Amino acid sequence: MIKPIYPFLLLAFLLFEVNPSFAQPVFNQGWAPQAGHVSNNRLAEVPEDTGTGANYDWDFSNLTPLGNMRFVFSFVDPATTPYFNSFPNATIAAEVNSMGSTVNYGYYLEDASAYQTLGSATMGSLTRMTDTQKGICYPMRFGDSFNDTYEYVTESVGVMNTVTASSFNEYDGYGTLHLPQGTFNDVARFVHYRNESDTFAIVQGFSITTITLDTSVTWITPGFSSQLAIFQRIRTIVIESVAGQVDTTENSYEQFFTYDDVAMPGTPSSTQDGRAEEAAWRAYPNPARDRVRLDYVGSLRGEWQFTLVDARGSIVQRLRSSEMPELPLGQLPAGPYWLTIQSTDSERVEQTLPLLIE
Repeated sequence: MIKPIYPFLLLAFLLFEVNPSFAQPVFNQGWAPQAGHVSNNRLAEVPEDTGTGANYDWDFSNLTPLGNMRFVFSFVDPATTPYFNSFPNATIAAEVNSMGSTVNYGYYLEDASAYQTLGSATMGSLTRMTDTQKGICYPMRFGDSFNDTYEYVTESVGVMNTVTASSFNEYDGYGTLHLPQGTFNDVARFVHYRNESDTFAIVQGFSITTITLDTSVTWITPGFSSQLAIFQRIRTIVIESVAGQVDTTENSYEQFFTYDDVAMPGTPSSTQDGRAEEAAWRAYPNPARDRVRLDYVGSLRGEWQFTLVDARGSIVQRLRSSEMPELPLGQLPAGPYWLTIQSTDSERVEQTLPLLIE
């Protein structure tokens, strides 16, 4: 079974300060993602050079996207999500969307020592950390590292499965990152090596053990509250055992590369022709009652599709427009909703906005 990439990748949404002597970003305590932050991670071919070190130049400007596959991370108040009661200590939650469909909610906690994963949930499945996973410890500078052990329990269709794991985490590079939409300076590279093992007893004497060896690399930068790029390599070893004797061993290997293809609202990035630009939809007022106005920051071109989804994942409203529309909300019950915005041109940016109706 391939482990999902989204619950444990959201490690690096942290405050930075830049040391003026060395221009090295420093991970610091005191910041967590805010409700309304959106990260559009687009799947791309894996680049040849993912090297590391001081003052490194990562050139991913010619990345080749794989179709229109995206993972959209929308950060929301945990209390507005359908699984909040299972994670009452969470300080922030992430709704993970793939091609307009909600596939997962991740729950996180920031305290004085670390930014931690509490678990994740989706329809029919709940993963809860019984020993939390540390995504980052405070503070971290270039060359710093730490080890972590953690455990989580997954319950699906009434069946519970316990996974034990260990990880090695290191801040191992900084420099300049070139992406298709522009160049980012003062970028830090954070690497996370994970080893997970779980054994599932099918019937008496017959069991399946799954070992997951995972390498995740994240590039992030000051002033940009999102992962700029993620590289992940996963090796999965499945061992079937009968009466204590190994019967079958299978190996699989996969790797992924995603990059965020739009800057956050109010966050400029340098485009390849040297211009600074912004591109983002905004919804206001939010919370809303009778109607919500949609506004676009940047040059609006072409036709867009707007899809409003309730907390159960049901589509409650959909329209297309080439202008900045208003959505009527008066007939909808109060509660959390999510608005997915997709250009009818598949090469345009998809964005998901959390919306609360009072």
